[in-house]
Order: sequence, then structure tokens, then C-alpha cells
Amino acid sequence: MRKSCNDETMRGTYIYAYSGYTVTGSTFTRFAVAGLVVFNGKGTSHGIWTTITEGQAAAHKGTFHGTYKVNADCSATETDTDQNGNIFHYDDFTSPDGREISFVQTDPDVVSSGTETRR
Repeated sequence: MRKSCNDETMRGTYIYAYSGYTVTGSTFTRFAVAGLVVFNGKGTSHGIWTTITEGQAAAHKGTFHGTYKVNADCSATETDTDQNGNIFHYDDFTSPDGREISFVQTDPDVVSSGTETRR
């Protein structure tokens, strides 16, 4: 029998990395992100990140807080807000034991995906 997932499935400290593109008209700009997130198992999270964007000399660091909802089929939605008030949306897919999460960013004009691993 397959295990059913819920918010408790995503609980603990995860490290993550992802890369992608932002799209402005016909211009694609590459970026990469790495960070750490703590999911509390009750639908909220917080974390830290560093990002570097093509054409910029320095990396940028920040913090965020978020909300998430895990469905019985182990899919999830996540919304994060950074320290500047920027909002980011993701579709997540967690393993039934919660050890790994794959995600894709769903915001307009962004193409990115990655994975998170519980530590």
C-alpha cells in the first residue's frame, strides 16, 4: 500500500540548489541559487539563500519565509517571500518519506527547477 503524504511529510532542514533563466522579451538571463530551508511540518518554512545572476559581478544573499501545502499524492504547492517582499511560487513533489523534494518554479517569465534533500 502506498503511503499518503501530508504537511508533516515535509519536515526538517533541507539543502537545495537550482538554476534557470529569467525571460525579458527575447532575452534569457541565467541564474543559480543555493540555500537551506527549514520546513516545520505544519505548513510554514524559513530559510537562507545565495544567488548569482549572469552579468552581475557579485552574488546576492537573503532570507525568506514561506507557506506550503502537501497533498495526499505527495504533490505540494509552496509560496516564499524574501526579505524584500518578492514572492516566489513552486510546485513541489516529495518522496513519501520526505527525504527528497523536486520542484519547479511556476512564476511567469522564469524557467527553473531543482531538488532539496533533508539533512
